[in-house]
Parts: sequence; structure tokens; C-alpha cells
Amino acid sequence: MLEGRPSLRTPQGTRTMEEGETVRFAVGEQGAHQILNPTDKPVTFLAISSHGRPDIVVYPDSGKISAAERRPDGSGLRQVFRADDAVDYWDGETPPDLT
Repeated sequence: MLEGRPSLRTPQGTRTMEEGETVRFAVGEQGAHQILNPTDKPVTFLAISSHGRPDIVVYPDSGKISAAERRPDGSGLRQVFRADDAVDYWDGETPPDLT
């Protein structure tokens, strides 16, 4: 945290972050997090993330899921879906014509 004192929300609860603090978030549900600024002062933070790997994010508050292909050049697939719209794996699939 470079500047400010935002709130950090994790599965363990919500707490205030301190300037100079660093945090690491695990992959998966145990690494779920949200940074909020409930103050009237600016917050500045540096986020470092690995690129080149797909990123699946679950948004439990809104029931959404995002899938992103994080390429170093910023390109790649980026889609957000409502979890309630999930379909079966075979939905819309037909066997190939082998004749």
C-alpha cells in the first residue's frame, strides 16, 4: 500500500490496511479479496500479477464469473457470465459426422 488506508475484504473479514503494507493473495477461493476506499482521501497501491495464465474470478456478491486470458500484450479472451446462466457441458454439442 503506497498511500492511504483502504479496507481489505477477505474470507476472514474486513480490516483497514496500513501504508507500506504488502499482502499476497492465493489462487482460488482462499485468495478472494476486495479493496475498498471508504475514506475521502486518495488511495494508491501497486498490484503485481503473473501474466500468461488464464484467470478465473468468482464474484460471490453478484453471482458472476469472469474468464480472462492474460497475455503480456494485454490481448486475449475476456468474458463475464452470470453463474445462473450455466449450461451442461454437452449443451448444444452434436457428435461429428464421421461418414
